[in-house]
Amino acid sequence: MAAITGDVPMQTNADEAIAKVAKLAYDYFARLARSTDYGARVTLRGIRALKGRAYTNRFTLNYTEPTSCGPLPGFDAITGAVGDTFVIFVKGGRPGQRTVQNTAALTAITDPRIRAALEGGQ
Repeated sequence: MAAITGDVPMQTNADEAIAKVAKLAYDYFARLARSTDYGARVTLRGIRALKGRAYTNRFTLNYTEPTSCGPLPGFDAITGAVGDTFVIFVKGGRPGQRTVQNTAALTAITDPRIRAALEGGQ
């Protein structure tokens, strides 16, 4: 049987372990607090319109149903992190759960017209 010596390294390791567990617990409950029956719920705010009227009101998107392939709708914005920017495709009226057709992370945009609008600041 090996003897354990030195209280300082053990205490430091214990403090690190407690800090990691506390962070994991906080992250878990933070995600849970913004979830619905089917998963995450996010609040977004428009910052610029590439086409049409600009709405700056906050709006919420969330998963609405489970499927064998994962929850729907499969919007990038629902799985994004705080501070991420997305292109929101809206069909008629203010952005919201019923009018948003899709959301795409900036890295997912491949259409040259949309990329040009994003880069041009229009």
